[in-house]
Amino acid sequence: MNGCTTQFEELLAYLEGSADASIEQRVRAHLESGCARCAADLAWLAHVGPLLREAVAMERASESRHLELAMNRARTLYDERYPRPAGRSVLARLIFDSRMMQAPAFARGGPGDTCQLLFSTDRHNVELWEERQDAKHWYVIGQVLPVDGGMAIPPREVSILPEAGDPIAAEAHFDEFHAPRLPEGRYRFRIRMEDGEIVIQDVQLGFG
Repeated sequence: MNGCTTQFEELLAYLEGSADASIEQRVRAHLESGCARCAADLAWLAHVGPLLREAVAMERASESRHLELAMNRARTLYDERYPRPAGRSVLARLIFDSRMMQAPAFARGGPGDTCQLLFSTDRHNVELWEERQDAKHWYVIGQVLPVDGGMAIPPREVSILPEAGDPIAAEAHFDEFHAPRLPEGRYRFRIRMEDGEIVIQDVQLGFG
């Protein structure tokens, strides 16, 4: 656990726009502080929106017991589709972006065809390679390495969340994860390890 005390109902109210001013301000400030767990939870909640809207409709049209049942259904769907890792959730920070260099030495294609990103936590480094497939799509390869050196660590699961749409599951290839034909844009990566989860926010694919 990361010590966060923000509640399910508070994130839900914030997402639905029904939180009072004090809760909305507190949740917004908390998210802006960089809490990876709550940022990931908010993205998860967005994917159960239809069921949560059903709960709100039931609240208006029926008794509170029906609302409780609907909320329990929402929580069950939330837990089944997006289980939390057993360990802690940490936010990785960007420490290298080859797009800031004029001529990447490792580039396999021409200028603008490839780029490399490196993110770091207190325990892991995450390397991402992006390679252009066509005018609008990129092939992403990732690898998780211990910060103190050594062999790559295969993740248990990698989910790639676009700004809109459903999560995309990366494919495991030995100690790497691959995601072919991702549209250019911004994404959030959730990397589940044996001892927790690494969250990478605001990853830009391509040169947009």
